[in-house]
Amino acid sequence: MKKHNLQYFLLPWIKNIPKKSINNLVLDSRKLTSKDIFIAIQGEKKNGHDFILEAISKKVAAVLSETTKKKNTVK
Repeated sequence: MKKHNLQYFLLPWIKNIPKKSINNLVLDSRKLTSKDIFIAIQGEKKNGHDFILEAISKKVAAVLSETTKKKNTVK
């Protein structure tokens, strides 16, 4: 994969992004390094969101996750 920085990926959506080098986009938290972006998604067996704190403890460059709003919920 070609080496990019965080601004390359996020500038279309977010302004004032720090200049950080990115090596990989990673789904498996066990394989993270400090220059990776952890992508937290719901898998068939595991939920990547459960591993966000682990990713942060490994000082990853960024965490990318999504949330969905449940329909027809009572607050």
